[in-house]
Amino acid sequence: MTLNPNFVPNDSYPYFEHNSSDFPATYYYKRCKNPTEYSHYSKLFQTEFNHMNNLRTLMEKSGTEEIYSRYFPYYYSTDTDCSGQPYICMERIAGNTLEEILTNKNCYEIPQRLLSHQQILHIYEQLHEAIYWLYQGGMLQLDLSPQNILVLNNNYDIKLIDFTSCYFFKKPTGIHKQIDYRFRPQVSASIQLRDSCALLFTRLFFNGNEYYQKYFASQNIYKVRINRNYFEKQYPQLLNCLFYPESTEYTMSDTVTLSYFECWYETLRKLLCNY
Repeated sequence: MTLNPNFVPNDSYPYFEHNSSDFPATYYYKRCKNPTEYSHYSKLFQTEFNHMNNLRTLMEKSGTEEIYSRYFPYYYSTDTDCSGQPYICMERIAGNTLEEILTNKNCYEIPQRLLSHQQILHIYEQLHEAIYWLYQGGMLQLDLSPQNILVLNNNYDIKLIDFTSCYFFKKPTGIHKQIDYRFRPQVSASIQLRDSCALLFTRLFFNGNEYYQKYFASQNIYKVRINRNYFEKQYPQLLNCLFYPESTEYTMSDTVTLSYFECWYETLRKLLCNY
């Protein structure tokens, strides 16, 4: 998913559309293009819209609305148009997705550090705060794809976008509950957030998703071994949770705290601050 108005989506998924008529610098519309999915995405859009506005209200009451505006877009309305196509109207944000930035880097067949350690740390410091507040609002954002992270400037200040497929673990009355397909009910939320952040970390070392799938996530055992060796040597503290998951973790529960995620984040901070 992308905010690029020229992006032509697969018909099965919602897409973002730039409103070029009335307020071209103000709004973006996210729509579902596939008529067979209208009913499904109408419910999902309503859930996303309500949760994000509930989060905004929560943060206004706690005096942290500035943090909301820093990390999340404002949501204005959700409805269906005259053809029955569901949409969400939200704030237009200028910037490039992290996916676009990585794709413009040089290509390598093995992982390379495409961003500086300070840039990576700054991204994760912001992600940490944004994830905390999403969690307070009853949402787990497990789809930490570079496509869903908007980079606003050369300082790598970011905003998160696209919360349609979040796992919503708090269900306000009348709200459809969407379970992200990534969500594993038998595993604590904190472990899943940690693993999502670790996967994103590996993704930052490849030129675009195509190269990531080809050289990190492919079924070619030789390539996977080469890339795994790179991360095991360079960042073992951060990736062991992916390469060598401990079976005992999956029997533990931390539905209230974010202990595993917080521990992983502190390890990342200490490691990158020492470079």
